[in-house]
Amino acid sequence: DIWYIERSGSGWSAPINAGEGINTAGNEVYPIIAGDYLIFSSDGHVGYGGFDIYAARINNGMTQKAYNLGHPFNTYADDYNMAMRTDLKEGVFVSGRESRRGDDIFYFKEFPHAIMVSGVVSDADTKKSITNVTIELVNDKTGKTVNKIVTDSQGKYTLFAEPEQKYTLKVSVAGYSPASKNLSTDANRFALINGQDFNLSSNASVISGRVFDRSSFMAIEN
Repeated sequence: DIWYIERSGSGWSAPINAGEGINTAGNEVYPIIAGDYLIFSSDGHVGYGGFDIYAARINNGMTQKAYNLGHPFNTYADDYNMAMRTDLKEGVFVSGRESRRGDDIFYFKEFPHAIMVSGVVSDADTKKSITNVTIELVNDKTGKTVNKIVTDSQGKYTLFAEPEQKYTLKVSVAGYSPASKNLSTDANRFALINGQDFNLSSNASVISGRVFDRSSFMAIEN
């Protein structure tokens, strides 16, 4: 497990366990502090396989939930022991992804981020989920679509975004009126933004009337 100690005017505290948001029944190793983040490796969290690299924001002295850094940092092999410059502009980590060579040191630029935006799309009248709905994430500053995906069989979607940006989520599917909503991300580089749901209204037109026999003018059923 990862532990920490606090310093006060009277000296150092006893070791404090970092808690279940960080520690698991597996192994948590190679912790470092990079800016406002705790970076460490673990084989106990759900990941890609072996040891993966995780990050957790430190807020008011408390570590928040840990997030997997994803690809290209983590693979099926062991990925661990990340180290970065204090300005977070570049760093290195160890990986066994090229197993024929053993574990190697890999270099990267810029501090990684993983902000996930998720929600559910459903019919406004029936409340049933709608599949194959196109979700676009548009950057308000550039006007460009930075991510696009369709909802799954349960009407759910997940998109990746960047910190400190303003976006518009646009939704479209045949038979329904298009919809959109604004989304802003803060400086937190690792976050899960839930609840970006859409209730779509049908745009189908309804035509009604009666059918008659031309000669007898009698109404025709069925």
